[in-house]
Amino acid sequence: MKRKNGLGVFSLVAVAMFVLASCCGVGNSPASIEMSIQKEIQKGNFEKGVDLFIKNTNFEKQEDAEQMKLLVLSFKEKIEQQSEAKGGVKEVKLVKESIDEENNTATVETAVVYNDGSEEANTSDYVRVDGKWKIDPMKK
Repeated sequence: MKRKNGLGVFSLVAVAMFVLASCCGVGNSPASIEMSIQKEIQKGNFEKGVDLFIKNTNFEKQEDAEQMKLLVLSFKEKIEQQSEAKGGVKEVKLVKESIDEENNTATVETAVVYNDGSEEANTSDYVRVDGKWKIDPMKK
């Protein structure tokens, strides 16, 4: 799935639906941020995963971040049920990280492999803000 204008919340929910993994800390690369979020959710630490998402997203206003967090947390039960229906998550794989240094943008492709053998792909867009990579919920 791709994060698009107005679909940032949906994209986070999609990421969370396709994951549930083990986090040790968030690095400064788009891939390390993405994998940290997804692995935290995979481990069942949904709120910590959402907090990492919020902390690493480029929001114009703090109110936007707070509203998105509340909305995403409201989907927790549905996301867990969808993961359980596929037998849980076997692994989250980093497929590809593409960084465009000239435009300060990046794309991270991941795949969630479920225990039932199915696989879901996810694509997330990033932008570098003040030297730090941030998820770009407004990317078209």
